[in-house]
Amino acid sequence: MKNNVIFITNPSREEIIGAYQVANLVVFPITNSDGFGIPLIEAGAAKTPIVSINRPPADGLVINGKTGILTK
Repeated sequence: MKNNVIFITNPSREEIIGAYQVANLVVFPITNSDGFGIPLIEAGAAKTPIVSINRPPADGLVINGKTGILTK
């Protein structure tokens, strides 16, 4: 997995933007503390497909089948 997944700790704003721009996919697991889904908005702005659970905030930010995939 380490050859296919990049883990970045304490990224700068520029590193965040760059990561979304080169990513093939963003996986957004939802917990009870995810708030407003800022990573979903950032990924969407970079036109990076998102995979997430079909519940808030993803269900209001991801268009299933178009901007990403919402799952159970």
